[in-house]
Amino acid sequence: MKVILTKSVPKVGKTGDVVEVSDGYATNSLFPNKLAILATPKNLESLKRKKQSDSDFKAFQNELLEKAIQALPDTTLEIKAKANDQGHLFSKVDETTIVEELLKHRISISKKNIVLEKPIKNIGSYSVLIKEGDYKTTISIKVEGEYNKNPCI
Repeated sequence: MKVILTKSVPKVGKTGDVVEVSDGYATNSLFPNKLAILATPKNLESLKRKKQSDSDFKAFQNELLEKAIQALPDTTLEIKAKANDQGHLFSKVDETTIVEELLKHRISISKKNIVLEKPIKNIGSYSVLIKEGDYKTTISIKVEGEYNKNPCI
């Protein structure tokens, strides 16, 4: 019996695959657990439209990402964070902080696209890699310290 998998099933296939399974396995395991649907012409056409829609959406996302990455090399982010007199930050600068700062510049990049070996914990200038698939670029980040001007004595 031909079925379309609605969820990934180990040793059978991934979501969206059209596979041939035994009638008993389909009726006793896959259908009751909503892991598959019958591969009728109507369901196959629906699957084809969904895959086309998904590929169009992925192409649109890649186009937006490419535009964002092209705008990045000229950008130097200046991040202000509280620090002590030795230049150590009280809180780290990580992927989330960088994403928030990019949004202030109207550049939308996902946190998973930013490659940091370890969080930034000191004042200074850093190069950060941004990568998604074939697209790669580096941006400059300048971390400046904010010092407590009026400490309590």
